[in-house]
Amino acid sequence: MIRLSRAREETLALTVYRENTTGRTARLQVNLASGLLAPPHLLIHRPIGDQPYYEVVGPEIYRVGVQPGVALTYSKGIATAEEARLKRFDYLVVGDASSIDGLAAPYDEEETDQVVHVERLDAGLDLFEFVNGGVKTGHGAEQKSATLDAGMRPAGGRSPSGGLIPA
Repeated sequence: MIRLSRAREETLALTVYRENTTGRTARLQVNLASGLLAPPHLLIHRPIGDQPYYEVVGPEIYRVGVQPGVALTYSKGIATAEEARLKRFDYLVVGDASSIDGLAAPYDEEETDQVVHVERLDAGLDLFEFVNGGVKTGHGAEQKSATLDAGMRPAGGRSPSGGLIPA
């Protein structure tokens, strides 16, 4: 019997946006508050016989969340947006790199179900209290079983909001 390390080879065809760059002759220096940045999308790799790891998709791309049709204001090297026009992301895409759908997930954000939700800490709440203390979340769920020690993170199981935490 022959065992393969992967199921089969497949090809993912993606449409790539192309634009002529001849008019882009210089870099634009921008300072931006980190709170305006959206979390990057990830791929999770689960090599057979090894530890899983995450890959940041497009690490050179910084996504800023604003409402559709809104542009950032740029003045003296600083980019800003009005608070009411910001879009806050409470999720990020984590595509399973072992499947075609998972590889496409970061590029098809509106249609994928491969997402994890960000659980924000209330003001004054410590991360270790949140994970270890059975804290009620805004979603009505209660964290009961995960333990987080300094330098470690929970893996597998469910997050306080009920979403899966990738292992």
